[in-house]
Amino acid sequence: MHWNEQAERIMTERFGNGKDNIIPLATVKSGIPYVRYVNAYI
Repeated sequence: MHWNEQAERIMTERFGNGKDNIIPLATVKSGIPYVRYVNAYI
């Protein structure tokens, strides 16, 4: 898989502060949205 350097830069800028960053992650299954919080620590 090709790694996207721009995506890595954005993730590092937003979440690479060495601290826990709780963010919402949304998915859809059978047309029903589900949202849960995940730790975006990098």
